[in-house]
Amino acid sequence: MTNLINKITKLSTFLILAGSLNSCDYTKTEQSEILYEKGKVITTLYNQKHSDSEIGAGMTTGGDLVVTSNSIDIPEKWGVVFKCEHGNKFPIMGKGEEYKKLWEELEEGDSVKISYKENYKIIYDYKTDKPKSKELIDYDFINAKKIGREK
Repeated sequence: MTNLINKITKLSTFLILAGSLNSCDYTKTEQSEILYEKGKVITTLYNQKHSDSEIGAGMTTGGDLVVTSNSIDIPEKWGVVFKCEHGNKFPIMGKGEEYKKLWEELEEGDSVKISYKENYKIIYDYKTDKPKSKELIDYDFINAKKIGREK
């Protein structure tokens, strides 16, 4: 009798799990096509490369001498702060050549055409594969092209 009860319990558990899996939603992150928006350069940013090292000495509780060294290496970075036509301000900054090129080309007050993509978290219904909700979670900056200068 105990064996039959165990089998019924296992079968019930399996059916409950199978039923709940059948009604589960799933989530995907999706990206829009390239979008464009006018904006303005608020300021440019520059972070000079910096390296530093320090050596320290100490003593353990057992009386042994301990020597430690610490070093930091901050890479050179370039950036731009934009204000889009909707009033949002956002910075972009990095160490790659694309950031350096933007920093060299753009100045405070320049009007720009900003290209970007929107990132969405979309929850899909498992049974129908149709979206149940779509939430904007982030933007991916692509580029900014100078289109004029404010006088």
